[in-house]
Parts: sequence; structure tokens; C-alpha cells
Amino acid sequence: MIKGDLLATIESNESLQNYNINAPITGTIVQKYATNGELAQNNKPIYDVANLTNVWADFTLYRKETPLVKKGMTIDVIGDEGKPKTTSYISYIAPLGIEDSQTTLARAVLPNEQRLWIPGMYVNGYIIIKEKTVPVAVLLTALQRMGDQDVVFVQQGDYFEATPVELGQRDKQWVEVLSGLDAGQHYVTKNSFYLKAELGKEGASHEH
Repeated sequence: MIKGDLLATIESNESLQNYNINAPITGTIVQKYATNGELAQNNKPIYDVANLTNVWADFTLYRKETPLVKKGMTIDVIGDEGKPKTTSYISYIAPLGIEDSQTTLARAVLPNEQRLWIPGMYVNGYIIIKEKTVPVAVLLTALQRMGDQDVVFVQQGDYFEATPVELGQRDKQWVEVLSGLDAGQHYVTKNSFYLKAELGKEGASHEH
């Protein structure tokens, strides 16, 4: 609806005169409190109208994180199931902490013209606090867990070998490799779980 659209008509119980209630802003009705025939009250709203063109994403900062996050920092926001995605910035950090949880609130404003972000739904936020250049790193999608080891499938001629790796720091996409893989080696970046499954089948057949 747009500003000025008719929301409801109420009748005065004193003068019996009708009064129109119009939308105060352009937006969407997000809550209806009154029903037809109900007595309207001055201290009770009839509708909640919200402009969802931009929405707030509120994030919880724990005590060790609070000193590191600053207003204006870039934040990647991703829906709880991986979609939608957008990049924004920290627009507000609460000046007071929350005593019960020992946390602080940080907020980002998300453009929402296409209504991809639904208020009330969980999102995840990723902020780069500092950047570090490392000699060797692999995509997180390349990692597989075999036994008690992290492995990467590395190309060895015409086949791929499960190579144990020692891991260091990571972000949402990459992880540092401390040992087990040299810079420039070719490795499987996607769907390596198929190779893991095939390796498991081979092991099972040998046991028989």
C-alpha cells in the first residue's frame, strides 16, 4: 500500500460519524489488531504498517568480539540456510551491554526492495577483523574428515590421493594449510565427498 490508502473506517459511538483511517506511510501491513465491530480505543493500535524496503539485521557480539567490531566495518550477511546473501556495513553498536547474556548488539541495514529478507528470520554475519597472507590455503569445500584426520584429495598423475593436512586459521571460505600440501599442487575443490565415498567402498571390499 501507499501513503494515504484507506486502511479502515471507524464509527464514533458518540456522534455515529464515520472516520477514515489512512496509511501514514507507504509500506506493508504486518499486524492487525482490530476486528470488524470491535470497539476502537485511543491507546490501542488498529494496524502496524512497516516499510520493508530496508530492514535491520541485529547481531550478537560476545565479550571477546565486542572490542574488535567497529561501526562502519563491512559485513557479509547470509540467510540461515545459505540464501539470500548481501554485503552491508555495521551502522550501529549498542553503547550498553546485555547483562544477562554478557553480549552487545550490533546492527546492519539490509536493502530489501525484492523482499528477500524476512523480519524475524535468523541470519549469519561475517566480518573480516584482520587479513593475513599465508603461503598455502585451500577452499573449505575441499576438506574431508577421514578417521581423526583432515584430508584433501590431491592430484597425483592420473589419480587423486587423500592427503592428510594440518590446518591453521580459517575464514568463511578458506583455511590455512600448515603442512601436508605445497603451494601450486592441484587438489579437488568441489564434491570431494564422492572420492571419499569411493575410497570407503574400496576399503570395505578389501575387508571382505
